Amino acid sequence: MRKNVKLVLACAVLMALMVALVSAYVMWQQTSTFTIQEPFTVSTDLPTTATLYPGTWLYTINVTNHGGILYNATLLYTKSTENVSCDISPANGTSYNVGPGTTVVIPVSITITLDTGTSNGTVTINWSIDRVSP
Repeated sequence: MRKNVKLVLACAVLMALMVALVSAYVMWQQTSTFTIQEPFTVSTDLPTTATLYPGTWLYTINVTNHGGILYNATLLYTKSTENVSCDISPANGTSYNVGPGTTVVIPVSITITLDTGTSNGTVTINWSIDRVSP
């Protein structure tokens, strides 16, 4: 009878150890999913539509590099005008170096004048920033 008791106790201890090991193994488990975003962001105070008078209007374009490498940002735009002249600074195709963790602020100046003999007109400007890693 003592042999059976010893065997039962040995089995109970062995089972307890196995349960402890399994419990310790699954005590902490985690799955992590990471979404990797584009490290290059652009923000601006340029309006999508506006009613303006002839004159010079000032805006900014902010280009931020959240990544770890240097990027080159090129300001590009096309414009179409009707009954107005429109000058934009900086020049189309101007490039900027945007270092890791930095923001480049691009001041934009738009000068609008009405053509002679007209009382109103329109300007449509399509803006873009191209980025390349050198």
